[in-house]
Amino acid sequence: MKYRVEENETGLTIVEYTGDNKEVVIPREINGKLVTSIGKWAFYGKDLVSVVIPDTVTKISEWAFANNELTEVNVPDSVISIGHNSFAYNELKEVNILKPSTKVNKEVYNTINTTGNISKLVITYTSLKKK
Repeated sequence: MKYRVEENETGLTIVEYTGDNKEVVIPREINGKLVTSIGKWAFYGKDLVSVVIPDTVTKISEWAFANNELTEVNVPDSVISIGHNSFAYNELKEVNILKPSTKVNKEVYNTINTTGNISKLVITYTSLKKK
């Protein structure tokens, strides 16, 4: 397994990525339990160029994906909390946050735009879209 995990109240938290792939697809579940949280520093400094976050994740903790080479991030609408500096020190040019919560507010732009290169920040309130 390329993840070190801990149980939480709703499933599993990935606390460390131990793999060496630069393109990561985070699994929806590990050993039959849902991955619901990305822990502090879990993917820090792993030289990631892309990451796919599953729609089972509700929390992305502080510094979780910081210090990588990510250019684009799509945060699924299941995420209700994005911690401080979660995506800091990347090469982000585009960030799509599908459902910001009260915990994802005015600090979002500063948290992700540490390089000053972002040309597109999309925040969509999916709850307001017609079905």
